[in-house]
Amino acid sequence: MTITYPYKSNLYLNITNRCSNKCTFCMRKFSYVFLDYDLELKTEPSKEEILEQALKKYSGEKEIVFCGIGEPLIRLNDVLWVCEKLKEKLKIFIRINTNGHVKLRYPNRDVVKELVKVIDSISISLNAENEKKYNRLCRPAYPNAYKKMLEFAKECQKYFPVTLSILDLPEVDIKKCQKIATDMNAQFLIRHFKPVFKSK
Repeated sequence: MTITYPYKSNLYLNITNRCSNKCTFCMRKFSYVFLDYDLELKTEPSKEEILEQALKKYSGEKEIVFCGIGEPLIRLNDVLWVCEKLKEKLKIFIRINTNGHVKLRYPNRDVVKELVKVIDSISISLNAENEKKYNRLCRPAYPNAYKKMLEFAKECQKYFPVTLSILDLPEVDIKKCQKIATDMNAQFLIRHFKPVFKSK
């Protein structure tokens, strides 16, 4: 069971395989293996296990990134706890990669104000230039997920750097997606749909 894995000078934390999207392009449709790391979790690690593995495997990487085969903010309380402990012990730059649905899962919490205390930046999967296309590509569990994701991104941008990311799928209008990011002063990242994982 892989909880941590190094990639491109960062240390990544794989803490859940659950997700509120069922994206048509998700690598889980092909394999849970990324490079030589099997990211399939038979059981989710406890917050203590996540922290222990992060501290054990950290070797001076630039960032610690919550990103695996799942949506990390499904485990919001555990993420907040782990981030707080990591900041105490390492004072490391922490980023979260997310689909931006967290406020739909925790509607009665001021999630951004909680996150700003323990993280340094966030990357949110935009994935499409409009709601209709987003719903078709990402198949979210929540209604109004696209709208709420954008609202979450705009709120985050008030407190820490935000990156909106897309995959360069043929049906995605890259220029329109980039304009969405530019209009909210967010960074824009194009990920290339060339899987770099191996079959199990």
